[in-house]
Amino acid sequence: MNKVYCILGKSASGKSTIERLLEEKGLKRLISFTTRPMRENERTGVDYNYITIQEFENLKSNGQLLECTEYRGWYYGINSSQIDMKDDRDYLAVIEPHGYRQIKEKLGDKVIGIYITIQDKERILRALNREIKPDVDEVVRRFMSDKDLFKNIELEVDYIFENWYSYEVVENIMKIVKRNRPTDIKEFFRQYC
Repeated sequence: MNKVYCILGKSASGKSTIERLLEEKGLKRLISFTTRPMRENERTGVDYNYITIQEFENLKSNGQLLECTEYRGWYYGINSSQIDMKDDRDYLAVIEPHGYRQIKEKLGDKVIGIYITIQDKERILRALNREIKPDVDEVVRRFMSDKDLFKNIELEVDYIFENWYSYEVVENIMKIVKRNRPTDIKEFFRQYC
């Protein structure tokens, strides 16, 4: 296994766009399991893996979750079976700070934390503009919740990127990915021998 790149960011920082672009570049996305009901336009195995509370409890009690959290009465977690320790692929997870800490504790230096940030004014504009009829109360609630949730996260992650242009952030992350990959012996000999 190479690395697990954990993307963290406050609401409307652009982390989902960055996740999609990184997946297109070859990182394997870890898809969370959740007990919440599927929303319109969501697909199982794409947005989340939807399971019952009992199934989630079984995963948790069997030690199969790399991380788990409860949010608004629903449970979320990443099943460790998604990671093949013999695979040489890099993995990608969009995650909140509590989950990041859990994965970091279990996998140590195999985890790279990347915090995506943007000025609050821009985040608010993005949050309001991405929906036809935005729920302003929900936008405000998320922003207030993010203040505590992400407090001092800059001190815990490996990299911080300001997300004015997602494609630039993705290119910078891919440079990090390439630096962290073990050297292919054939490529080494082709370049240096």
